[in-house]
Amino acid sequence: SCDVGCGNSLRRSRLPLHGRKTNLHFLRSTQPTEEGVGTNRVHFGVRIGREVTALRLRGGKEAVNILGDIRESIMSSMALAPGVEGSNAGVSLNQTALEEAAERLNITRVVATAKFGFNLPLIFDDLQQEVNFWAVTILLSFGSGWHEAKPHKYGPSGYPHRDTVTYGLVGLHMGGHSLDASDLAGLQPFALGQAFNIPITKEHRIDGGPIRQDVPSDYRPLIDMYTSVLNRVGVELMARGFKSLGDFVLSVSVQGHSRPADPPPPSAFSASLLVHRLVNVFAELRDEAEGVTFHRKSQLIALELSLRFRHRDERLNFNDLSSLTLGADAETGVWMREKGALQLSPELAEKVDSCVPLAHGSKAEVALRLGAARCTLLLAQRLSALHPDHAVSCADVSRFMDYISKIRHRWHVKHFEATEKKNSEAEPKISEITDDNDATMAEEGDEVGLQQVLFVCKDSAHY
Repeated sequence: SCDVGCGNSLRRSRLPLHGRKTNLHFLRSTQPTEEGVGTNRVHFGVRIGREVTALRLRGGKEAVNILGDIRESIMSSMALAPGVEGSNAGVSLNQTALEEAAERLNITRVVATAKFGFNLPLIFDDLQQEVNFWAVTILLSFGSGWHEAKPHKYGPSGYPHRDTVTYGLVGLHMGGHSLDASDLAGLQPFALGQAFNIPITKEHRIDGGPIRQDVPSDYRPLIDMYTSVLNRVGVELMARGFKSLGDFVLSVSVQGHSRPADPPPPSAFSASLLVHRLVNVFAELRDEAEGVTFHRKSQLIALELSLRFRHRDERLNFNDLSSLTLGADAETGVWMREKGALQLSPELAEKVDSCVPLAHGSKAEVALRLGAARCTLLLAQRLSALHPDHAVSCADVSRFMDYISKIRHRWHVKHFEATEKKNSEAEPKISEITDDNDATMAEEGDEVGLQQVLFVCKDSAHY
């Protein structure tokens, strides 16, 4: 039998439920949020015998502290604890090296980088379309395992690189694509391959003879991943009644079919709420593995959109950005490893340096991401302790790492372009030139220079 109560037991009915006595309770209460604004919440509980299980209704609200949960998961996970069976995965942290790296960093540069941004020469119909463009850009901020470490020139055809997504979306926007929900749901691999300048097919000789056929290119799986993410997000947005991802970001509900006559006040918006809504609505943004919660892209959407639009729309002026925990990506892991803060076992180091792909969700891959994120958070805490006048957050350090990665990418591109020009009429060709002398070009104390190899994971849609 099943007893259903609404409010103070206003209505009760008895329903059969697998022959077990089950009590379902609906309670409505007003509780203060972190911003101090009262919010009505519906609590739903199921009692089977003496055991009570809490459930979340689809489209309902619940009291959450998702950013605190992410930070607790990263700091308390045993995936890096030595001596625990099956947990170490060949990755460890060196606290001394991390503190030395913090002491060498220029705090002024770190803080200034956190406020640094760039704009594109694009025209948008309104703010929502612009927010949507950047949200979709961050949605596709993955595929680092496919990036060519040694590009021949800036943006070559057939070679995905760090700026491929940005260039591709700019091309789609200028070509008339709105990138709204219906547009995302209908995008095809061929259109993305053309926009991203990456062919999805290549010619293959049959039995070495003169007859050729088109087969999937080496980078076709990456284009398929981009297409799948965009299609699924577009379909989900349409099903929930949202015009675009920007429309979703600028609301506080998980359903867009029925909207309040009076828009919610800016105080109802927060990074925590946005991250919570993103990961609960879009399966493509749920970033969890081996008991560790990362949610990297959802947090990145909240951070980048707030920093870019907080002075233009109060709804995106989040006051809880310091609670974000970022850094769970390969580029951050490279920097931490160079500084000695992230140490790898000889077996794992050989795999990483040889560009052997790691399976998404494997113990080694999770440990590397976890180590990078934990180092980022600890580095922020150490910088704040060394420089009390600067409240450095994990988000600040993450943006600094992103800036360093951009500089490094462009430095390598310019270096290879110069080397290619110098050797254009001499052998060996640029593809045969090694980087043995690159280290001499790096300045002491500067973060630009020869970087170690990224750990490669080609089946992840999270970084």
